[in-house]
Amino acid sequence: MASVPSLKRGTNFSHWLSQADLSDSAALETCVTFDDCARMAAYGADHVRQPVDYELIESPEAPHELLERGMVYVNRAVEWSRRAGLSLVLDLHKAPGMSFFTPGENDVWTQPPLQRRFAGIWQRLAERYRSSRCDHVAFELLNEPTATDPADWNKLARIGLEAVREVDAKRMVLVTSNSWGSTTTFPALEDFRDPNVIYTFHFYEPFIFTHQRASWVESLKRLDMDVEYPCMVPDLTEAAAAMPTEEMRKAILYWSGVGLDRKRLEAHLKPALEFRDRTGRPLYCGEFGVIRNAPIESQKRWLADMRDMFDRHDIGWANWDYKGGFGLLTPEREERPIRQALFPSPQRAR
Repeated sequence: MASVPSLKRGTNFSHWLSQADLSDSAALETCVTFDDCARMAAYGADHVRQPVDYELIESPEAPHELLERGMVYVNRAVEWSRRAGLSLVLDLHKAPGMSFFTPGENDVWTQPPLQRRFAGIWQRLAERYRSSRCDHVAFELLNEPTATDPADWNKLARIGLEAVREVDAKRMVLVTSNSWGSTTTFPALEDFRDPNVIYTFHFYEPFIFTHQRASWVESLKRLDMDVEYPCMVPDLTEAAAAMPTEEMRKAILYWSGVGLDRKRLEAHLKPALEFRDRTGRPLYCGEFGVIRNAPIESQKRWLADMRDMFDRHDIGWANWDYKGGFGLLTPEREERPIRQALFPSPQRAR
């Protein structure tokens, strides 16, 4: 394994150590195994992004030491990826006082005790994985921050980065853009002028396509419409008028008559590219994907365009996700048709 993690193409092992019932020991034991790492290596991936929720690994009682019963699974992810020849992005998907699910409730921005816990998690993880056997591990400070004031996210990111740097001066650290990792917030993102920091973002544009009929997006669930890619979205005035709230009406009207194509993808990426031009730092897309209930041929076309765009702009990526609702595989690990669009490897997976 090289001393510097390689983050060119990968996937997210979602709903294992994050966004799952973390008390379900049977699921923790079986959701991901070494064979899944080996399978991704056979597909031609060079890394996995591993989301982890803080409740799994941090004691709720002061002084908030690492919970060994949870760290067992993180340790497995670290060791399995190393054995498979993969790098690993250790992503803190949820932190004390911060979840992308609850933007209105997140108070880490104003609560120093929560900020100290955030720093403590990263200092302890840096200490845990300082060994040369863990050179393949990169740290992603926080998934999809939701700060209303971007300065609050810049401050918290610096707190996390400094906590890592107190222990490890050279660990690769990923810092994401604010507002759920949007490319549009790059102009307000601080350049930490650290040679071992990579800046990351998420990409689910166009949202009306990637999240069509998503059960957790009320406006698109109510719209209940097949959206192809590429396409010209029809007039949605009538559909918007039927929505029960002004917020949902605006969300639907935003897409009325809009073209969904490569040109729109490139326009959405532009702020991130401008940030890279200004800072000289690499970019990485930690999540992108399209929900399984979208038309399958459109899924494949969108994913192929995304891979092509990232390759042309030299941006590493990890698709969302491995075997979840956007997955390369079914929950039963049967290969889906989209795999070839992202990992056209001639090797047979194990």
